Formats: sequence, structure tokens, C-alpha cells
Amino acid sequence: LMTVSTSLIGLLPVMFGTETGAEVMKRLAAPMVGGLFSAAALTLIVIPALNMIIHRARLRRELQTTTTDHQPEPAATTSSS
Repeated sequence: LMTVSTSLIGLLPVMFGTETGAEVMKRLAAPMVGGLFSAAALTLIVIPALNMIIHRARLRRELQTTTTDHQPEPAATTSSS
């Protein structure tokens, strides 16, 4: 997160510069800023959410297999006469 923020801070003057050669540099800086934003969003939001979904599915599957394996057997009925 710190690396992304420092890179973005360094690229902002390049994106908004008006000096000689700024037109070419803007074309290079804009995709880099977009890539940094998307990489940070993937790292902080999407990947943890997918990890949680997969982990819950595994736990649910394990819980289902353990409950079906250990069901109590019906009690035998004996009639005493």
C-alpha cells in the first residue's frame, strides 16, 4: 500500500504537467496510474473476498461430510413379552 501511494504521488505531477514533452509523458503516466489503482483494489478487496468465499465453501463441504458420516443409528426396538 505504501509503494502504491508513493508511486501515485510521484506520477501525479507527470500526469498534470504542461512543460515540454508533457504530452508524451501523460500517455505513459495515465495507464500506470490506472494499473496501480486496479492492482491495489485487487489486492485489498477482490482477492480477500474470493479467499473468504472459497474458505466458506470448503468449511460447508467439510461440515456436510462430517454430519453424514456420523449420523446416529436408529435404536433397535425389542419387544419383551
